[in-house]
Amino acid sequence: MPEIVSGRLQAGQDLILGIRPEHARLAGDELPTFDGRVVHIERDPPRRVQTLYVECYPWPDVAITLPASERILPGERVPVALPLDRLVFFEGKSELRMG
Repeated sequence: MPEIVSGRLQAGQDLILGIRPEHARLAGDELPTFDGRVVHIERDPPRRVQTLYVECYPWPDVAITLPASERILPGERVPVALPLDRLVFFEGKSELRMG
């Protein structure tokens, strides 16, 4: 967590973590943040991409946008990586961005 966020966070304060689908990715050679199961795939042929909706119980679900050339099937378990430099933090009550 960035110092600018941790320095403003109070004990017991809720924190919401956000990431855009195009910034989340499947972990290749890197250590995954967590694993999840693909529950739905939304294909976008004109843009040549697909968005995977991944159930990551007990963590919140995540959407990942990938090139359409990657072959993933619903029900597959996939390793998910959330790059720290792409995470966005929000204060839980007000939902205002922190940092």
